Amino acid sequence: MQPFIQRATRSRDDVGGFVFTQIVDPLGNLALTCIVALVPVVLLLVLLARTGKEIRDIGFVEIDRDGTVVPGRAAESPGNVDGVKIEFQVQDRNVHTLYYFSSDLSDAALSASGFLKFSERLGSGASLLKGASYRLHEEGFILVRDFILGRYESIVQDDSGIPLRHFNLPDWWLQPFGSYRTPVTPFAPYDQEELHQLFRLGRPEPINFGFGYRRRPDETNFMLAVRKHLPSSEGQVQTQPPP
Repeated sequence: MQPFIQRATRSRDDVGGFVFTQIVDPLGNLALTCIVALVPVVLLLVLLARTGKEIRDIGFVEIDRDGTVVPGRAAESPGNVDGVKIEFQVQDRNVHTLYYFSSDLSDAALSASGFLKFSERLGSGASLLKGASYRLHEEGFILVRDFILGRYESIVQDDSGIPLRHFNLPDWWLQPFGSYRTPVTPFAPYDQEELHQLFRLGRPEPINFGFGYRRRPDETNFMLAVRKHLPSSEGQVQTQPPP
């Protein structure tokens, strides 16, 4: 996993190093604004190219309120979610589809959109949460938090993702990476004692790259959570490899 993340990090630095990161303080005030809205899409294209994929098609799409992806972008459609569809080819010559959507994930916005309906049709899979402004620590983001915990088989996240207290620990195998420290300003109030404990007792694996808000390798952290189906003692942090 480390080689892939390192390649992704290099690509991110090459393409997005000049772009401000969108940071929201605990009071919800916008501190910095993203200059180029399409930079995430450009980064995805670079990652695909650097890993040997051939881009076949790219175009604007949106998710309607029924959770259906439709081509193009309608003018000011209430509840619709704008996105980009990328079709690419791999070495087996099969064509695969990658979607990128920009969406408000608050409970109020999700209740009025078809984003979760669309996501449900994709089945189970993996989730990556990085630089998430600690929004999933707040009560206004319960729907997306519960969806991720209830749907996905594995989760990779830094400490800005889902707080450890929301994981039903007997259901998950957890492996920490790096070093957990109190979050950077202005996110210090989101410090997690449970995560400090996991990093003290969970034998974290070392990493040599930055991830999330802390760019120095000796300060950065992330956690791999893999769903398991074996019973265990309630409340015990799982540090053994999954079966």
